[in-house]
Amino acid sequence: MPAAEAALAKLKVEGEIAAKKLTENEAKLAEQKKGMAYWQSMQGKAKNAADRAKADKAVTAQSGAIDYFTKEIAKVKPAADGYRAAEAALAKAKADLAATQANFRNIVAEAAAHRERLVSLKAAQFNVGVLTEQEKLAKLEQDIADLIAAKAENEAGKVAAAARIESSKKTIAQNEAQLPKLQAELEALKAEFAALDKTLSPLRVSEAEAMGKIEAQQKLIDTQSEAIVRLGQDRDAIVAVATAATTAYRDKYTTPLRARLNEATAKVDALKKSAEAAKGIATKAQEGVVAAKAALRAASAEAEKSAEASKSSAGQVAAAEKAYGEARTFTAVFSFSYFSRKKQTEQALAETRAALATVRKTEATKVAAAAHAEANVAAANQVVEKAAVGVAAAEKDLVPAQAEVVAVTKERSKHLAEREKLAAPGVAAEKDYAAKLPALQASVQKAKEGLPVLEKALVAVRAQLAEAGKPVEAKRLLVDAAAKTFELTKSEKANAEKALAAAQKDIPQRDKNLEEIAKSYAELTPQVEPMKAKVKAAQDQYFAMLPKREEGKKN
Repeated sequence: MPAAEAALAKLKVEGEIAAKKLTENEAKLAEQKKGMAYWQSMQGKAKNAADRAKADKAVTAQSGAIDYFTKEIAKVKPAADGYRAAEAALAKAKADLAATQANFRNIVAEAAAHRERLVSLKAAQFNVGVLTEQEKLAKLEQDIADLIAAKAENEAGKVAAAARIESSKKTIAQNEAQLPKLQAELEALKAEFAALDKTLSPLRVSEAEAMGKIEAQQKLIDTQSEAIVRLGQDRDAIVAVATAATTAYRDKYTTPLRARLNEATAKVDALKKSAEAAKGIATKAQEGVVAAKAALRAASAEAEKSAEASKSSAGQVAAAEKAYGEARTFTAVFSFSYFSRKKQTEQALAETRAALATVRKTEATKVAAAAHAEANVAAANQVVEKAAVGVAAAEKDLVPAQAEVVAVTKERSKHLAEREKLAAPGVAAEKDYAAKLPALQASVQKAKEGLPVLEKALVAVRAQLAEAGKPVEAKRLLVDAAAKTFELTKSEKANAEKALAAAQKDIPQRDKNLEEIAKSYAELTPQVEPMKAKVKAAQDQYFAMLPKREEGKKN
């Protein structure tokens, strides 16, 4: 470890700064490469000359930055790699030492464990004093080993501090020699940059003027757009108030009246339908009376015909009975045609009597039909009377219902007129909005149409400014690089001064530590051999006290 620490200390001041700078520059180089990749992709995606010029400018700047950081990495990489290798060697030495110390502690712990097990197995016969002396001896030896390790560590630290002092002094001297030159270079670059940057003033003024015109045009657009919005808001406010008033009035008056009007109209329609139905019934009833009377007349005529036919048939029966009687007189019995005449008159009598029965049956039917037709006429007359009463009642109910419809309609018309008055401000606001809106919209449209011309002029000025600014930007990058180098050199000097001060304080402290270690070592070393002799004597005494069986086990 002392050799590794000395090697690291020799490289620490310069190497630590170099390693830090290497890490920073590598990170910055990676960022610049990412930026380069992005802007190279933007070159291919550029939609216009301005975007392309912006991407080209960025690629140029990124390229300069990449070159700068690549050179800076090359400057510090050898020192940083050597320092990192020395750090790795010291870390390995520390790991080896830690492993050895751990192994030693494990052996001591194992021995202590064996002693503890011996105590637990032979507690009744164990000599506590022997263990106490052994522990004292082990602690004494461990303290001496720690002093030896501390001495080695302090000696190595002293060597490392001396190396840091030399390295820091060297770094301070180098930086002090470089700083005036770097500062002079930085000031010269700043002056050149200021001169170049001054040449861009006219173009920047033109850019500001173009931007001012665009802002004024945009302000005009915004003002007119706000006027349109306010006009709409004013209209909406008036319409909202009018609508609310109209709605409230409608809900309070016209809507209930409309419901009443609908109800009254429905009632009138129902009464009209009822009247029409009653009239239809009356008309059908009258038609039924006419039909019944016609049927009565026809039935009466048929009954009269049947009566005449019955009278005639009765005469025929009387004549047949007379002929039948004459055929059965005494004189007729002895005539040669008696039997044939008797049969004929008997047959004629039977036929006339049968005919009379049929005629009388027909007569009875016709008389019954006539009576039924007469009853139908009476019933039809009753239906006509009832239908007339229904028509009169329906027409009577219809008159007040129609009057109510007229009254409600008249009242609702009056309220509709009032509602229109309440809605009038909203209608007027809508008309005012429609009248004023076109002029405002035309103004906004005209301003928008003029905006592209102003924007085109701004793009042209910016293109000129970008082209003229390329040398200025390149010079600015050089100024930034010089400023970073100057600040880094100042930082290196400050860090070296801090390291020098720390190392100068460290050496006296190390000397003091070594003096104290030597004193402690001188005090502890003479105690070892007497302590060993004391422990051995105690062990011999203890083993002598053990039974023979235990002695055999010990051997």
